[in-house]
Amino acid sequence: MSVGVGAGMALLGFMMAATIMGAVYFVIGRWVTGRPRAFIAAAIAGAYLTGRLHQAFEEGGWDMLLRPELLIVIAAIAVALAFFALRTDRGSTE
Repeated sequence: MSVGVGAGMALLGFMMAATIMGAVYFVIGRWVTGRPRAFIAAAIAGAYLTGRLHQAFEEGGWDMLLRPELLIVIAAIAVALAFFALRTDRGSTE
């Protein structure tokens, strides 16, 4: 796998996590604000992405988890969720 393909896959993983978390963040914004809102959104997005990973694992088995492409995407998703959850201000109302 080339560096360009790995970077592209990492970007796609980051954008997927950001999109899901952004949608959840927007929906729960009516009831919760600030950092708890970001933590809840990250937890829901993480649960969704974990479910998708589990579904892929069921189809592909252990060999699927050893693929470098998948590991890059998982790492990018984890970084995106942590970045967005921890970057949110405590008193943010947006």
